[in-house]
Amino acid sequence: MPFLSRFAVSTLVIAFAVRPSGQQPSGLDATRVLVSRREVRVLFPAETSHRWGWSRRNAGENSASYAWIVSIDGIDGPRSLMLSLWQMHDSARTFASLKDVVAVSRAQLCSPGMVQQCHDVGMRANVEGARVVLRLRDSATIAQLFSMRPATVNIYRGRPGTSDRAGKVRAEYVAPQIPMPDSALRADVARRRRQYQASVNTITRSIGAGTEFRESTILIETGDSAVLTVNEMHCSFDACGGFSIGVPDSSWVLDDTTVAAIRRPGPVSSGGMLVYSSVGPYLVGRRPGTTTIRVRNIHSAADTMPSRDPVPSSLQRELRVLPRLARVEIVPRPDTVQAGTTVEFRTRVFDREGQEVAGLLTEWRTQTRPFAQTGLQASRSVRFDSTGTASVIARVGGRSDSLTIVVVPRRR
Repeated sequence: MPFLSRFAVSTLVIAFAVRPSGQQPSGLDATRVLVSRREVRVLFPAETSHRWGWSRRNAGENSASYAWIVSIDGIDGPRSLMLSLWQMHDSARTFASLKDVVAVSRAQLCSPGMVQQCHDVGMRANVEGARVVLRLRDSATIAQLFSMRPATVNIYRGRPGTSDRAGKVRAEYVAPQIPMPDSALRADVARRRRQYQASVNTITRSIGAGTEFRESTILIETGDSAVLTVNEMHCSFDACGGFSIGVPDSSWVLDDTTVAAIRRPGPVSSGGMLVYSSVGPYLVGRRPGTTTIRVRNIHSAADTMPSRDPVPSSLQRELRVLPRLARVEIVPRPDTVQAGTTVEFRTRVFDREGQEVAGLLTEWRTQTRPFAQTGLQASRSVRFDSTGTASVIARVGGRSDSLTIVVVPRRR
C-alpha cells in the first residue's frame, strides 16, 4: 500500500524533486466529474510537464509524490477516489511519460483519517491525451457516494517540485441518471450519517482533580486541596480535544468524609459587592486513607452527540490521601551508561517523618534520543540507544526527582 493510504492528504508536504519544465499546470477548475449509475469518470486538467520523476531525497526531506484525488461526502461518510505514487526509497527516479507514471501508480477508494483505509474496488486510471482519467465502476459504491446527488466535489493534485493544488468543481450527472432523492432516501441517509458519525467519534468523561486528566487514583496530601472537574474528551478518528464542563455542587459525593471533604470557595469582596468564584468545588485532604469520590447528574451538549459509546451521566474515581510527603528518589542513579544498555528505574517516596510510603504509581518522563516517553507506572525500563545526554524524570503527587545521564559509546 502506498504511503498516501496511511496519512491524510491535508498533512502532506511535497518534497523537492525534478522541476517540470514548460508552462504552469492548468487550473483544477478545468476538471470534469461525470457521474452516472454505472460509472464515475474524472478527467483532470491536461498536464503540461515534459519531465517526470524525482531527485534523490536528502536526509530530513519528505518523500516526493504524485497524486490525483477526488473527495466526495457520501451517505456513509466521506470517501476519496485516489491515484498516487510515492518515492519509496531515497534514490532518484525518472519516467519517460505521464503514461509511465500512471502505469505504476495505484488507483484506490479511501476512507478518511490519519490512518486511511483504502481498497482497489472498481477503480481504474489511464491517460487520455495529456489528461489523467480516474474511473469508478462499482454501482453499489457509486450509490453510496452520489445517491444524494451532491452538487460539488473536492479536487486535489500534488506533484514533485510544485505546490499542491486543491479546489472544488461541479459534478455533472449523465445518463443513465441517478434518481433524484425522495423523502424515504433522505430519512435513510440521515440515519446512516449519524451511524457513521458515531463510528468515527468518541466522547468520554472523567473526574479531574487539579490538572489531572486520568483514570487512575487521585493523590493529595493531608491538608492539601485540588479543584474538582468533570472533563470531556472529544475524539474524531485519532484527533482529540478536551475541556471541563460544569455540574452542580450537589452532584459531588464522598463515601468517607473523614478522609477528605468537599468545599465550595466562599465569596470575596470586590467593589463593595460579594462575588462568588467561578471555580468549582474542591477536595481537601483530612487524614491518610482511601475513599471513593462520585459525581451524578452530568449533562452537556454531548448527551445528544453521536458517539461510539454512550456518554455516562455518573462517574466515580478512587481518592487516596497521603501523609505530608518530603521527597521522591529515583533508584538506581547512574551517572553514565553504555549505549545499548537497558536500566529499570523505580522510585522511593518518603513522608516528613522519614517513613517510606508504599504502593504509589509514578508519572515517568524519559527523554532519550530520538524520542520521549511518558507514562504512569510503578517502574520504567529505559533502553539508551544513542550516545549523548538523556534525562529521566519521576513525579509522585506534588514531588519529583530527575536524573541526567551521559550515554557513552559501547566498549569494544
